Parts: sequence; C-alpha cells; structure tokens
Amino acid sequence: MNNLTFLEHYERLMGREIGNGSKSSAASVYFRRNAWRFNPRLGEFNKDISCINVTDIVDGKLKRSMYVPEEEEEEQRGTGSTAEMISFIRNLQIPLGEREEIPLVILYKLGRFQDDPLLRERLDRIFSPSHHTFLVNTSGSGKTKLLFEGLCQRWGFYFTFAMDGSGLGPNDLAHIATNIRLNLKLKWTQYLPPSSDPQYASLLQANLQLVHNAFGGALLVRLFVFKLFLEACSKEGFCQGHRQRWLEAQLLPDDLANLQDPFNMLQLDVRNAQLDGSVIDDAIAQVLEEIQEIWDMPLGEFFYIALDEANVPSREYLRAFADEHGQYPLLKAVIRSWQQRLGHLPVRFVVAGTVIPEEYFPSATDEWDDWLSRHRYTASYLTLLLANRFESPLYLLKGFIKGLTKYVHFEHVEYGGEEADRYIDWVSEVGSNGLERGPISRIEMHRAVITYLATSKGCLDCETKDRALVTQDYGYFVDTACRRIALDEPLMVIYGAGWLKNSEHSAATTMFKTFDSKYPTPLRPSHFALFLALSFASTSDGFFNISKAFKIYGGPLPLALPAKLVLLSKRAEGRLESTDVHFSEHSPKRLVLEAGSAEEMLSWFKHERDEPFCLLQSLPGSSVTLAFRLECQDGQRFWVFVHVPEDFTGEDSPSFIEDIRHASPASLFDEQPEIISLLAELPNLSPDVGPLGVLRVSGSFRVEKASEDSIPSAHQPAAILNITSLEEAGKRISQDMLMRRLARIFSDDTSDRPLRREQPQHLESSLPSPKGARRKRSVAGSTSTTRISTRSTSKGHALNVAAGSGSAGPTDTKKRRRNNASSSAPTRRPDIGGSGPGTSKTKATVRQRLNKITAVATGHASPGVPPPEPSENTSRYHLRKRTRL
Repeated sequence: MNNLTFLEHYERLMGREIGNGSKSSAASVYFRRNAWRFNPRLGEFNKDISCINVTDIVDGKLKRSMYVPEEEEEEQRGTGSTAEMISFIRNLQIPLGEREEIPLVILYKLGRFQDDPLLRERLDRIFSPSHHTFLVNTSGSGKTKLLFEGLCQRWGFYFTFAMDGSGLGPNDLAHIATNIRLNLKLKWTQYLPPSSDPQYASLLQANLQLVHNAFGGALLVRLFVFKLFLEACSKEGFCQGHRQRWLEAQLLPDDLANLQDPFNMLQLDVRNAQLDGSVIDDAIAQVLEEIQEIWDMPLGEFFYIALDEANVPSREYLRAFADEHGQYPLLKAVIRSWQQRLGHLPVRFVVAGTVIPEEYFPSATDEWDDWLSRHRYTASYLTLLLANRFESPLYLLKGFIKGLTKYVHFEHVEYGGEEADRYIDWVSEVGSNGLERGPISRIEMHRAVITYLATSKGCLDCETKDRALVTQDYGYFVDTACRRIALDEPLMVIYGAGWLKNSEHSAATTMFKTFDSKYPTPLRPSHFALFLALSFASTSDGFFNISKAFKIYGGPLPLALPAKLVLLSKRAEGRLESTDVHFSEHSPKRLVLEAGSAEEMLSWFKHERDEPFCLLQSLPGSSVTLAFRLECQDGQRFWVFVHVPEDFTGEDSPSFIEDIRHASPASLFDEQPEIISLLAELPNLSPDVGPLGVLRVSGSFRVEKASEDSIPSAHQPAAILNITSLEEAGKRISQDMLMRRLARIFSDDTSDRPLRREQPQHLESSLPSPKGARRKRSVAGSTSTTRISTRSTSKGHALNVAAGSGSAGPTDTKKRRRNNASSSAPTRRPDIGGSGPGTSKTKATVRQRLNKITAVATGHASPGVPPPEPSENTSRYHLRKRTRL
C-alpha cells in the first residue's frame, strides 16, 4: 500500500468516525499521530496491518477448533464404548492450535482460576500492583499457566523469548537477540572492554541503543494491535471478558488475520524498514496517547507485561551491558528499554523462567523483591491418553515411564497396538547433561536416591549453588526466595538411580568412593549415615562377622564376633518380637527413622517403631548419630551408635576420640534421661560392649589415618568403620534390586508391612504395652516429569516441544475431524462431559482410569493396587513444558 492509498483509506475511516464534526481539527490530530506511518519505508507494515481483523474476537463470535480424537471407520459408525469415549473427549472442549492432532490441554477451562479462592489469591500475589514479580522454577511447574490465567483477568501483553511446539504466542522476540549478533551492519560489541577503556562509554551506549531499537519494534506492534482491539471494544462497551479474548488473540495470533503469526510479520516489517530509534519512540508515544484516550484505566489499576522463558535472555550477552551494580544480561536491558518507552503508563512486569539470577535485579525500594516459586504436578501423559482415546492406559504408562527413565518396573502389560506405539514415540529421555557436567547435581541426585532407599522420602533441601538441578528439570524450587530445591519426584529419582548404578561413575550408588571425591559443596553427614545404614543392612544377611563392619578397639569382645541386625517391635499385648533385618527389594519402605522430635526418638527406643535404624540429628547439616541393634549367637544384644561428624571427609587427621565422646549416651541424651534408662532395659543386654550396652563407633570416613592409639583405653571398647570390607559388600549389591526397590517404594508395593510378621520370635517384656502411632508417608511434592518431543519425517530429527501447552506428537498423522466454525460444534458446558447417551458411565470410567494412571505415574500407587484419592491441592491443569534453548 503506497502512502497515497494509505491516506485515502484513513480519510474515509476518519470521515466515518467524526461524522459532522470539524474535519480540519480531526485531520490535524490524525496527521500528527500517524505521521510515523507515512514513512515510505513502512509500506509493507501498512499493507499487513490492514489485514488485521479483531471484530469477531472482540464480539466473542470466533469459533475455534476443538480437539476430537482420530476415528477409524468402525468408530465412525458409533459402535461400542469407543464412541462414548470420543463423545466424552469432544465434550471436554479442549482447544486446538496449529497441530490438529495435539490437544492444547493448557488452554482447557482457561480463565477458571478465578473460581478457586486459593488460586485467585496466588494470582493476586503474582500480578500485584505494588511490585514487579519474578516467577522462577523448573520447566513444567506451571509458570506459563499462571501467566495465562493472570492475563485472563487483567489487561496486559504476553511475550515469550523461546517458542515451543505448541505454537502458542507470537514468535516476535525469540529471534531478535540472534539477529543483533549476526547483523554485520550493526555496531554491536558482545564483550565490553574494561570501564577504564576510552571507548567503553560509547560502546555501551551503542549496545543499549541497538537493543532499544530492536525490541522497540515488537513493543510498537503489540501496542498498535492492542489499540485496534480497544477501539473495537469501545464501540460495544468494555466488559471483563474482553481481557481474556485479548489474551487469546495473542496466544493464537493467526485468528487476527490471514497471515502466519501477524505479530511477528509486523515486527519484521518494522525491522526491515530500518527506522531510526527516535521514529520508533515517537510512534510508541503516539500509540500510547491514543490508547489512553480510548481506555480510561481505573485509578490504581496496572497494565501487566508477562515475559515467559526469560531464562533465555537472562543468560545472553552477559558482558554487553553494565551499570553501577556491574554487568548484566540482555533481559535487564530489554525491561529497562520498555520501561523507558512506556512512560507514565502504570506497568508491572511478571517475568517467568527456570533460572533468573537475582543479583541482576537489586533494589533498594523492594521493586524487584518478589520472587515466587511453586510445585509442579506434571500431567503430560494425559496428552497420550487423550490421543489414544484412553485405550491401553497401562501400556501407554509403561512406555511413558520407560521413555523418560529408560527403566520400567512392570513388564506384563497387554500390547496396545501401533497407534499407542506412535504416541509413545513422542516421549524422550530426561537427559543426563546436568549429572555428567555438574558435580553438585550428581551428589545431590545420589543423596536423593539413598534417602529414598532408606526413608522412602525425597530431599527438600538440595544445594542451590548449581542451578542445573532446576534447569535440567531434576528438581524444583520450594520456597519463595528460591533458596531451596526439592529432588523428590519419582520419575526423576528413578532416572537418576539408573544413571548412577554404573559403577564407573564417581558417584556410583553403592560405592564408598562417592564420598572420596571432591565436591564444590560440603557433603552432609546425614547422607553418609543413611548410606551406612544401607551398607550395614546389606552386610547383615543373617549372622555376619562384625569385623566386616567395624574395627573394634579394646574390651572383651572377640574380633570375630558373629552378630546379626535385628528389629525389636512391641506388640499390643506388651511382648517384643525380634526380626532379622536384611536389605532387599521387599524390605519395609522405611529402614531409617529420621527422628525429628524428642517424641519420635523416645518411641523408637521404646521399640514402638518399625524402622530398624534411627538417625539422631540436632540441626540440619550438623553431625548425626545412627543407632541400631545387633544380636549375638548366644542371644545377647547390644546397641550400636555410629557418630558421623560434620566434617566426616576432612583431609586432616580425624578426631576419632571426639566421635566416640559424642556417641556416648550421656552426651546424646543429656536432656532426655528417660532414654538412658530405656537403653539398659534392652532384653539380654550384653555387658561386654561398654556402658549401657552401647558400642560406640566413629563415623569418620578417613579411617586410613587411624592408628592403634587413636582411641585411648579409657574410652574402650569402641570402634571405627571397616571401609574396605563395607566397600566390598557394596560391590555385591544388585543394582537391579535397588531399582526394583525404588519402584516398589514409589508404587507403594512394599505394603509397608513390618518385618516382624515374617519371622516372629516372641520375647517376654515388662515394658509398657501401648503401641505408638506409625508415621504416615509424606507425599508432598511427589510428582512426575516428562520431556516430550516430536519427530519430523522430513528432517529426521527430534524437536523438544512444550507439553505445558499440550504440544506433542508427530506431524505425519492422519487427519482428524475438527470442530470448527463450519462444523456442528457442541455447546461448551461448564463441567466435564456432556449429556449424550452413556455420558455418565463414560465419565465414571474415565475418572477411574485417570485416578489410577495419575497415581501410578506420580508414585502414589502401583498398577496392581488401588490408588489413593488425589489430594485436594493436587493440580492437573498443565502439561510438561520443555523448550530447546
């Protein structure tokens, strides 16, 4: 469109709008505001903008395509339960995007968070008028869904710095940073010289101006289309629903025009016009002026700009920008540029990503101080179930888990057919880059595996120095300050265990050499103590020579004393049962009680617990003591206290004598004298191991530095670890057995039955009889993760896509029927399901299958046992999201 045609078009438009008013006055205002569009370089922009049509979207008349499963010939005849299932899925009204074989589950019931008080409160905190917000957590934790829901209730823009396979959102920012670097015509300095360099100031200013110009075009385009949208809204009167419709127009921009991604097309038009930065500044200012005249923003209300996948620009061009706080990345430069251009418009930024270094956004006014995170409950496998019409759910689940972890626990599942195999191919492996390259991630994964094997719980306090735990999707942030990472999701731990079982790794699962390596962070005594518990339980297969576990100093104990690990459990009638303990896949889920309170500690020493080991710890990260019982062949028993000091791997000569002192009952229980009396009440207490029948053991790792006089005679009998023999025992542990045990823990298949039911040996006891309550298994944050990829037959390679947007699947699938504007789309109902024949039965069937599959995939049940009811705070709304950066 040339400038003359453009002028004629807008004169007609102006005449319609001002009616009989003063055309000369209106023309003056019009020319002033649109002077930038008369630039001859913007011919393509004017042509493309004329194609934008927002009327149907504003009026809510646009009929979008909804997902319907693929139907075979026999299914089209409407026979059997398959037809009911298809009807049920159709009535879910799950939107479709560019890929018609993939349901966009992330858009299911979009805008319904406002109906839930807890979710609404969370959104109010994220989209707060008092501050900008950073929403930081691992991929798939629901950040994008929260952005969508927040913008359904508030006016704003949605931008993403990295596109995924869902096609949701414009692709107007993802390529800008690369274009800056590759454009040889631009005076770009990727690495600024020292501030003392004479050219430093000019080079810095040139970089800032380049970013200002490059990203200003995208902002201008979004503002201009927003102005057109507001103009259409004003004709009929504004309503709350317009905000969600504006968001949907940004997420599915092809609905705006017969153009592929019109926002990106217009942004490219502006970029190719090579306008001076001042022209873009003036254009943005004029468009803002028009917006504020059309839209009377209520006092106290803010406009929100959501920046998704902000982890990408937070790691780009780290040495190209600087201020008084030091150097900073591209993300900060873009935000500052847009803040400057938006002028007096009350704007708040909501910035979401996996890792956004907090040091780049210091603030003395709390402006950037709200850093939020949340748990994830990944539901990616629902895409597979929907695509396969909920058929062969266990076969799909098996393939889903195997594809992610390269391990599958249940083998005997009926074949699901070629269609199911095709959908399983969407799933790709988690990936080991973080474990291979990051020693902190490696040792924390080892700790998580050991903790699960010993206590059936994951780790909620992982080290944050290496963010690979989050960026590689193994863990997630659990606190608002992003200072604690949880590593407790079954699929991630199973994958890590499978990777660690290779004995060649520096952190092999059962190898003591794991603790002999150097790590950038101190190793935790509790980690080593739990590892020792597994080692002792594995060594004790019936009676064993205790010299294989300890080197004993002094006392009357024979060096080759046979003993076995036992669990004493009190029955309701007051009797004690003795049970042999050996570590296997069928052992009770909890081998170790981590006594977090005096009450738990007391109940263990009263034999009211089912764990054969008890871990005593005063403070997290401090020294710990591992307590257990051994029984000799003559029936005598004694306690073993292994004290692991805080610096148990220190290179300096260990203070074995200090460990022995700390392992003494008087030191451990100085504030709990009742436990000391319970020690003496152990039936058939051996008098040969020391006071109160306690063999004190130093848990220091550097036993090679021990000598004959390491423990003076006054503190004998005592012992140190026999690392050499324990290492040999560890090599004999079946790694496949460990994997099966983990799988059973996650699937609740150990039934949590106490060992005493297997080998009861009754003992008379005068101890009190009330039975202590057993601790329930904690399942908080126990979730699954997936990475989904598509395979293109034309290019022959895999592309990671965002299941968070429901995006997965191959491109070479058969055509599916679509419910679009030309078809008889069913009326969307507020609840799941429909009113057709068999709907109620189908809904019940699907709920039953979903509850089962969800529980299994997230470790709350196994394929062979009924699942528990999902917890009230469990979220199922989002799919796994993964973007290739």
